[in-house]
Amino acid sequence: MFEPGRAGAHVVHARTGGSGAPGGRSVLLADGERRGPGARVLPRVRTAGMRGALFAGMEFDDCVVGERAVVGRLGEGGSLAARTSRVETCVLSGAVVAAVGTVLLSAVRAAAVSRSPLLLERRHALLAGVFADVLAADALVITSLRALSLLPDQFALQAAAVGHLLPGLFRENLQELGTVLGSRRFEEADARYGAFAKLVRDLPVAGFGSARSAAALTVIVSRLRGLAERSWFAGEEPPSALFRVRGDLPAFDLRLPGAGTGGDALAASLAASAARLSEVRRVGGTVGVLAWLADGFTAELRELREQCVRLPAPPSGGPADAAAWALGDRYALLLAAASVLGVWEGQDGTDPFLSAPAWAVLALSRIARRLGRPVPEVPEVCTAQVLDELVRRLRTGRNCDLYGTEPVR
Repeated sequence: MFEPGRAGAHVVHARTGGSGAPGGRSVLLADGERRGPGARVLPRVRTAGMRGALFAGMEFDDCVVGERAVVGRLGEGGSLAARTSRVETCVLSGAVVAAVGTVLLSAVRAAAVSRSPLLLERRHALLAGVFADVLAADALVITSLRALSLLPDQFALQAAAVGHLLPGLFRENLQELGTVLGSRRFEEADARYGAFAKLVRDLPVAGFGSARSAAALTVIVSRLRGLAERSWFAGEEPPSALFRVRGDLPAFDLRLPGAGTGGDALAASLAASAARLSEVRRVGGTVGVLAWLADGFTAELRELREQCVRLPAPPSGGPADAAAWALGDRYALLLAAASVLGVWEGQDGTDPFLSAPAWAVLALSRIARRLGRPVPEVPEVCTAQVLDELVRRLRTGRNCDLYGTEPVR
C-alpha cells in the first residue's frame, strides 16, 4: 500500500515560474521529513482500475525547498517529463509483455483440456501466433531500451513506435486469448486463470490506451518526411549490440535523448538483413520464407519512402496531413519487423529456439498481414516448433518473453 505521508522523499513536478510561462515547471526531490506546512496528505480514494487498491497523494502549496532539491536545472520540468515518459513507455511495455505471457500460458493450460480435435487445432494455431506476437513485441522493446545507451539520438523515435504499436497489439492478443479461455477468463479467484481479467482491467489504468498510442504516432508522423528524404537506404547499420538479448551496455545519460533528431538505424538494419538473407532465398524451406518476408519489408519501406517524400509540410502548430497517420502506422510495423530480424540474426546459438528461424517467420508473417502485404504459406513446422516451445515453457515455469524469464518464487 502506498503511504505518501510516510515516504522518505517525493519527486514533484512543481510550478516554479509564472503560470503558463515557458520553463515554468521544475522537478524537485522533496525531503519527506521536512515537507513544510504547505504539504498536505490527500485522502485515499478508490480507483476504477485496480481491484482493492486505494490511492492517496500529496498536495504541495507554497512550500520552501533548497536549491539542492532541483533535479536537473530550474525550468526543465517539461523536457525532463518528456524524456522520462519515453523510458517509462518502454519499461512498462516490457512489464506488460511479461503479463501477456502469463495470460498466454493460462490459455495454453485451458486449451489442453479441450476434447475436440478440430477445436484444438484451431487453438494451437492461435496460441502459436500470439506467442510470436509477444516475442516480436519484446524484440521491439529490448531494441528500443538498448538504443537508450547505444543510439540515444534515435531512442525517441523507437520509443514512439513502442508506444504506438504495442497497446493495440496487446488488446488484440488479449481478445484472441479470451476466446481460448472461454468462461475461465472470469475466474479471477483462480490463480491459474485470474491474470486475464486483471490485465484487461489494468491496461487502461496503466496508460495503455488510445491516448498514448495517438500521442506516440504524432511523434512518428512529424519525422516521416525527413527520414524518407535523408535516412532510409542511406544510413549506417546499427551496432550488433543493439539486438543482443543479453549483454552489457554503457551507462546511459538521460540528458542526451532529445526529440529524436537522429537517423534511422532500424531501417538500415532492415535493408541489410534482407540483403544478407537474399543469398539463401532459393534454398527454400523456413529460411527461404524468412528471406521472402524480409524482401517484402524492404519493398514496403521503398514504397513508404516514395509516399512520405510527397507529404506536405504540416502547418506551424497544426495537424499533419491525414494520409501521414496511416503511413506512420505502417512505419511502426516496419520497425517491429526490423527488430525481429535483428534479434534473430544476433543469436549466438546458445538458445536453440531463438536461433532457429521458426519464431521469426511466424512473427514476421503476422506483421506482413497487418501491413496488407502478400504472405507466403508458413511451413507447418514453424507453428509446430513455436507451439512446442510454448508448451515447454508452461511445463518448466518460464515466461513467454525472449529471456524465458523464470517466475519469482
